[in-house]
Amino acid sequence: MNKDSYIFPAVFGKTATGYSVHFPDLPGCITVGKTLEEAHRMAREAMGLHLWSMEKDGENISGSTPVDQIGLDTGELVGLVEVWM
Repeated sequence: MNKDSYIFPAVFGKTATGYSVHFPDLPGCITVGKTLEEAHRMAREAMGLHLWSMEKDGENISGSTPVDQIGLDTGELVGLVEVWM
């Protein structure tokens, strides 16, 4: 079922050149940014395109994992990312 908006948790990690971002509930949806702000903007864009592709292909988009159930490595943090379709 297509929705107007989605919210998924994203894991942000510090790299040598900025920040990496991946979505535990959306395998293959990853991006990077030089600053945390840029990484968040890029995360919204990547997530929106990923979900648009899933909707277009008729794939099931399940609910998101509760933030407190996401395993993190040292230095990683979780942020919620919302997109309007």
